[in-house]
Amino acid sequence: MLSLLATPFLLLAQPKRMEVSQPVQEFMRSTCFRCHGSDKQKGDVRLDTLSPSLGDPAGAQLWQDVLDIINLGDMPPDDAKQPDQEQLAEAIGLLTEDLLKARKRLADKGGEVVIRRLTELEYINTIHSLTGVHLPADLVPDDESGVDFNTLGHYQTFSPAMLEQYEAAARYAVEQMLQPTPKREPKTVRVDERKHKLRMKERELKKHEEAHARAKKVPVGTTDFRPYGFRNDAEYKQALKVSPQFYIPLLRHYLANTNTRSGVVLYQAAMGPLVTGTAFEAEPGAEYIFRARVGAEPGMPTKAKVLRLGSFQPGKGKQTLRYFHIHGTAEEPEVIETRVRTKPGVFSLQLGFSDLFRARKANTTAIQQGKTVPGYWVDWVEFEGPFFSGNQELKRRKLFDGDKLDEAKVLPVLDSFARRAFRGKPVDEAFLNQLNTVYREERIAGKSATDALIMPLTMILSAPDMLYLGKEKFATRLT
Repeated sequence: MLSLLATPFLLLAQPKRMEVSQPVQEFMRSTCFRCHGSDKQKGDVRLDTLSPSLGDPAGAQLWQDVLDIINLGDMPPDDAKQPDQEQLAEAIGLLTEDLLKARKRLADKGGEVVIRRLTELEYINTIHSLTGVHLPADLVPDDESGVDFNTLGHYQTFSPAMLEQYEAAARYAVEQMLQPTPKREPKTVRVDERKHKLRMKERELKKHEEAHARAKKVPVGTTDFRPYGFRNDAEYKQALKVSPQFYIPLLRHYLANTNTRSGVVLYQAAMGPLVTGTAFEAEPGAEYIFRARVGAEPGMPTKAKVLRLGSFQPGKGKQTLRYFHIHGTAEEPEVIETRVRTKPGVFSLQLGFSDLFRARKANTTAIQQGKTVPGYWVDWVEFEGPFFSGNQELKRRKLFDGDKLDEAKVLPVLDSFARRAFRGKPVDEAFLNQLNTVYREERIAGKSATDALIMPLTMILSAPDMLYLGKEKFATRLT
């Protein structure tokens, strides 16, 4: 596939009519119009009415947005019919060439080129192209457009806080790239929470049943509830009324399901359980494979057959990693899997429901009324890793032009890296001298030759010429 950053721009004038190539238009008809045509408009985006002309400002920009989205691999989505790879490559190549020609015509006539900031995915992919490091998405500032096609300049804002985020993300990538790739044998850790969840629900049910039995023996008019095992009036009332109406029916519903004896059953209802998962300590720069053997119980609505894989790190909050459309059943379960990249440290993966369809309240009420609600049967969850791609080592060798950094060549090293980061644009001499000065100061401060590169490389990856597109005369490939 061609460069992910193929000349974004906005055309404000064209000397003569220019259209997108016919093979590209045919590719759009056969691939994109099923979801973005007259019958269906996913994300409120319709493409079958898009003019093939590149002379119209809005149309030209939208064609660039289309190219960006396809290049990033977001379209077609994984669950849609995939195009022939040769046809896809031809369409991307022709559209890129069409846009380059249109850009040249604009430049020859002195037209204006509007700059825009890299989108979140573009920045992540650019960093990977330059360093071999997959940035965790939560390190990068979110796109603020709120729409699928989020490359229009007027949708994008910038602030000092965002610059700090870019600097932190850049530093993370640089530090990972400069570290030697660890030699680790991947291990598989499987977790079966069946017994734990079952015992937990049994204990909860027993606690509420005993509390309710005690509450029924409390004489009317009692003001001191401590002799009956309650600290106060509120605790007594909960045991007397809430437990039999809420906790006890929901817990009995779970324990009555025979599938809880062979696996964890996830319910999208109060007292679920809603999730099952595992925790481990992630290594810097590592990838892990998450797997689970799951199946939907009979009676679950098709639209609700979605499970969410989420992550949690202490002090760093929760994050959705992926949604899975489940096709397996409790009788014929399927194994789902995905690759996970995260920041180093203690890390928890949780598979379970997300209330996408607002069903939790309705399901809870149904169980309270004595009805049965289907859930997911989960046999086990596991993770395998760590895996190291080796891309970081290749990028480090490319940066050093060998195994080790030659300090006599630091200035050419910084210049070469900055040129690639700036998509072929010549590096301003004053900026290059500043990078060199920072490197020398880091060495004087006692940093090693390699560690002294962290700060200047971070400056490159968070510089305006890296973060913004449109000023460059030609966007070269990064790899």
